[in-house]
Amino acid sequence: VEAREVFEYAKNGDNFALCVVREATRLNAIAIANLVNLYDPSLITVGGGVAVKNQEFVVSPLQPYVERLSFNSPPKIVPSPLGEDAPLLGSIISTFGL
Repeated sequence: VEAREVFEYAKNGDNFALCVVREATRLNAIAIANLVNLYDPSLITVGGGVAVKNQEFVVSPLQPYVERLSFNSPPKIVPSPLGEDAPLLGSIISTFGL
């Protein structure tokens, strides 16, 4: 099963798919809150194809979770302006040290 399919089912109201998406969001929020607690950023961008195509499931629900889990002031969480290319561009920058 691919992420695309899970989100398709979730958009159509499938309860199991919605549970999977909510759990993934919760786990991502825990990871983001840990980063917030360590580094205290003012902005978090979320990118990649899954996030861009499913913002209502991936990006929007993160804010309340992170607000509850963060000790520091919660950052604003927004879709990356790099869109679907964010992971690719990050890999290129990391690889070539740009």
